[in-house]
Amino acid sequence: MISPQLTMQAATKLRQNLAEMVKLLRAQYEVMGKSHVEFFLDNIHDPSDGGGAIPKQFTSGFCKQLQNPMLTPQLIKTVVANLDTMNQAIAAEAAAAGASLVDNHAGFHGHGMNAGADRWIDVDCAHPINPGHDLIRRLIWQRLTGKTY
Repeated sequence: MISPQLTMQAATKLRQNLAEMVKLLRAQYEVMGKSHVEFFLDNIHDPSDGGGAIPKQFTSGFCKQLQNPMLTPQLIKTVVANLDTMNQAIAAEAAAAGASLVDNHAGFHGHGMNAGADRWIDVDCAHPINPGHDLIRRLIWQRLTGKTY
């Protein structure tokens, strides 16, 4: 979270893993041109909506990491920038693999841990709650059909 170098290494590994998953699934399910698998890669939402801070009452799961008192304002900026590094790797692999990028990061913006009743992320700062799951479903539907609902 706080090391750009380690984040770059993790982003490289993430991209390699995504490429391998797509390759294996295509090999398994795209049989002699008779079938096609459509891939959707979700990027990562920011539970802080870009500010790096979340309310103090959220202390479980990933929230605990974000509440670390050693995260100075400069380190918080680094954490947010490192999230962007990971999302860039996901977007690059989606493009390389011919997959659709589902932009959870943009979709969840404004609905992070600071959004009060409009929060779409669970108390662990990582998993969506029902409105967040609905958003992901709608984003995938839009990528599939070009239509919103």
